Amino acid sequence: MDQLAGSTYLERGSPATLLYKDADETLYVIDPGQGEDRPRRLRRDVEQLKPARVVAVLTHYHSDHLEALGRFSVDAVAAPARDAPMVRYPELRIYDTFGYPLPRDDGSLPFKTPPVAVSEEIPEGAAAYGPLSVYSLPGHTEGHTGYMTKDGVLYVGDALFGDRVIARYGFPYHRQPCRSLETLKRLGDLASRADRVVMSHGPLLKGGDVGPLLELNSQSLSRLEEIVRGLLSSPATLEEVALGVLSRLSIQELTVDVVMLLQETVKGFIGCMRERGEVEPLVGAKGLMWRRVA
Repeated sequence: MDQLAGSTYLERGSPATLLYKDADETLYVIDPGQGEDRPRRLRRDVEQLKPARVVAVLTHYHSDHLEALGRFSVDAVAAPARDAPMVRYPELRIYDTFGYPLPRDDGSLPFKTPPVAVSEEIPEGAAAYGPLSVYSLPGHTEGHTGYMTKDGVLYVGDALFGDRVIARYGFPYHRQPCRSLETLKRLGDLASRADRVVMSHGPLLKGGDVGPLLELNSQSLSRLEEIVRGLLSSPATLEEVALGVLSRLSIQELTVDVVMLLQETVKGFIGCMRERGEVEPLVGAKGLMWRRVA
């Protein structure tokens, strides 16, 4: 555990976990994370900090941010209201993440996270949760939320990814990528008000140093959108578009879950293009297809 500033601490990892101990002796554990060793490390942190109460605060519902809660006891769990149902029910979580109704123990899933009881839902538009400032950062999931401690440390979760993640997977996964592009535009101003910026999967940065990474994330998403738009110049199924994207990206780790996540990001772009009236659905011999409107 590293002390970042004042009462704010960091457990490094992927995802990283941010901890903040308030004056009332409550320890807020933002995104407990995953891994065999993470619960032990969090229990050690609790022993060192000696809080009267421990509250897990979630940025969103993805299993890699929740898995440690299966073996790390807390007094309460707080989650963004829009993401809370997926936190509670693994079946919804899996379907909304990957787009397929897979069983909880399916071998293609990288994380096997049980149901998580949500004690408190953080309402949309909330400015604070206890001592934490709350910021809506939608796109990665509909309810994705960031938090800033009183020490000026901003946790942006998966609204922003490190360069190694993008290099490894070839694209940043977002359920609603067009909204993520809007969030990235706002993150620069928000980060400039923070002393440190912590992302779930990426380096620890000073608030004024996030510009290049914001640009990389925006460029990666914009390039993916351009590829999808080009592939829809003629009717194509979702699978055909995803294969076309794969042929144009350099992905170091090509696994079943990565392809499913890519398909969901592609569907996200098709959804926002449909909302803007840029594509239309067609039914043909191949099933459901999409075509860009001239």
